[in-house]
Amino acid sequence: MIKLVCLTIVSLLLLTFSGCNITKGGIIVNEKIPGKEFEIEFSKWSNENKFLLPMNQNDELQIEIINGSGTISLKISDLKGDSIYNGTGLGSASFIVKAPHDGDYLITMKGRNASGVISIKTLPR
Repeated sequence: MIKLVCLTIVSLLLLTFSGCNITKGGIIVNEKIPGKEFEIEFSKWSNENKFLLPMNQNDELQIEIINGSGTISLKISDLKGDSIYNGTGLGSASFIVKAPHDGDYLITMKGRNASGVISIKTLPR
């Protein structure tokens, strides 16, 4: 039941930001698999967006970043504020982040005149 509520929250957050044109650029969030895989496309984007993602202990997130221009920062933390990943000034990269415990994780991305794509997916066990 809790997972269903969390997935609903994530879906609503993603739908809220899908197709939004922000005055300082644009961002589109495409949810490929609800609560498991999504892609964030942005162009000349200067803002901050947050996404909630439920994860189980030892779940692994594969993150792929294509930075066309500008500055990108990405932080992943649990709801207590403990960070499991924190990157600033990110270029194009691919890496895996592992959840230390069950719970909801907050993905915060910031951009300054940023254009590119961030793909995030939970890897199968």
